Amino acid sequence: MAIFDDHAKDYDRWYDKPMGKFVDKVETDLAFSLLTVQPGMRVLDAGCGTGNYSIKLAKHGAEVVGIDISQAMLDQAEANVQAENLEVDFQLMDMQDLAFEDNSFDAVLSMTAIEFVEDLDALYREFRRVVKPGGQILLGSITESGAWGQAYSDKGGDIYSQAHFRDLAELRSLDEANLVDTAEGLFVLPNSDPAKLSSDLEMSLSEKGRAASFACVLFEKADQVQAKLTLVAEEDQDLSQQRAYFLDRIESSGIPYDLSEADDCVTLRGNAGEVFRLLEVIHQQAALHGDFYDMRIDLKNRLD
Repeated sequence: MAIFDDHAKDYDRWYDKPMGKFVDKVETDLAFSLLTVQPGMRVLDAGCGTGNYSIKLAKHGAEVVGIDISQAMLDQAEANVQAENLEVDFQLMDMQDLAFEDNSFDAVLSMTAIEFVEDLDALYREFRRVVKPGGQILLGSITESGAWGQAYSDKGGDIYSQAHFRDLAELRSLDEANLVDTAEGLFVLPNSDPAKLSSDLEMSLSEKGRAASFACVLFEKADQVQAKLTLVAEEDQDLSQQRAYFLDRIESSGIPYDLSEADDCVTLRGNAGEVFRLLEVIHQQAALHGDFYDMRIDLKNRLD
C-alpha cells in the first residue's frame, strides 16, 4: 500500500519518543495479558508493519510469520529483526486474502492494522480459517470513542483519513460465541506531558471513567463443536435411504451423536477436525441428490 511505503523509513521514530514508548508498552501489556505465547507456537502477525510485534513474539520463542501489504515496511521489519538477531518469515501479502492452508497457525495476532480494513467480518473469517482448532485470534484497535482515535480522525491526512477505528463492543460482536477475553487501556491523552507518563497515571485515569483509546479482544477457534444436521424433504419424498446412509457414516466415524427421528435431525458433538471431515463427506453425498431433498447444518461451539 503506497501510503505506508512512503512512511516506512520514519515509522519507527515514534517508538523512540517518550510518548511512543509509553503507548507501545500499554498496548503490548494489554495484548500479552490476553494471549499466552508458548515456545514453538506458529503465529501469524497480520499487518506486521515494521515488525514491532513480530519481534516480541519471536522473543517469546514463537515461530513467527509476518505479513504486510507494504514491501517498504517489510524491508524495515527485516532490518529490525536482523538487528535483534532473530528469525521471522516476512511475506508480502494482503491479510484479507491469505495464501495459507486451512488450520496453519496456532494463533493469529493483528495489532493496529485492522483499522485499515473496511470489512472486518470477512477479515475475521479469513483469520479463523487459517487458525488450527483450539487456536486463538488476538485483535487490537485504536478505539473510535477514545481521545487518540478522535485525534487521529481530526488529523486526517493520507493515512488516518482511511482508518476505521473500532470500539470494544464492535470487536466483541465479531464472534461472541468464541470470545475468550477482552482488555482496554490507553487512557492518557495525546497531549499529556511525556515527563509525567507512568503506569500509576494510566491506572488513575482508568478509574475516572475516561474512554479507553485502545481495545483488545481474544477469540478461540473451538476444538470441540456441535453440529446439527437436518434432512428436509420436498413434499412427500421418502428419505429413508438417505437417512440410513448418513447414520451409517456417522456411526462408523465414532463421533457421539443424538438422533431425533421425528425431526430427521442428528446432533453431533466432538472434535472439530473430525466433525468437519465427516460433514464434508456428508455434504458431498447430499450434493449428489440436491434435487430431491435439502440438508441444513447448524454449527456452533460445544456448549451443551
